[in-house]
Amino acid sequence: MRNVSATIFAIVCLSLSAPLMAQSPAIGQIPGVALPSATSDIAPIEKSKSPGLVSGFALDFLDDQKAIWTSPLHISGGDAKWLAPTVVGEGTLAIFDHRISNTAKANPSLTGPSNAISDVGLITPWAVPGTMLLFGSIKHDDHAAETGRLGLEAAVDSEVVMQVLKLATSRMRPNGSDSMSFPSGHSMEAFALAAVLSKEYHDKPLVVWGSYGFAAAIGL
Repeated sequence: MRNVSATIFAIVCLSLSAPLMAQSPAIGQIPGVALPSATSDIAPIEKSKSPGLVSGFALDFLDDQKAIWTSPLHISGGDAKWLAPTVVGEGTLAIFDHRISNTAKANPSLTGPSNAISDVGLITPWAVPGTMLLFGSIKHDDHAAETGRLGLEAAVDSEVVMQVLKLATSRMRPNGSDSMSFPSGHSMEAFALAAVLSKEYHDKPLVVWGSYGFAAAIGL
């Protein structure tokens, strides 16, 4: 049941969305606020500088990690509507865990497609948001650039959580190469990206279903 508890903890952690960086408009852009004239006795207001890309990313990362690791302390009764089915589902899978694994290993036809999808899942959670951030910045598409930034933040956050859980669970890989099998980093990063894309483009069903469908394929 240690693996089950770790899974539930990971789901609770990654259900938290990455915080958005609040951008305060410049004083001259606020409706109804006039800038003092050059002859005014009022001293000019010094504009506050927004954090740069790297510093802003670092601040978001620290805030995210604090929220993630303290999230179990903030679970409320309203969370039971999704937490209870998750516990039941994970418990059921844990019972048949080794049986499912042995069946999959006994079917060599699954190896090729599985490896191919796994390779795609290794790159996509980083390549997609990175591309969106780059081209969003070049094309001055603030929404795409922001989505890319949040996607990269989610990938980094999930990487940290995943490595900690791997050390805590110490699950042997099916091929016996090491004991860093659980949880799946590919799956966690794919679902983290899907969460960002589906939230930022919630009005586009193709993006919502496509991103979660891709993440489910990675998990399988």
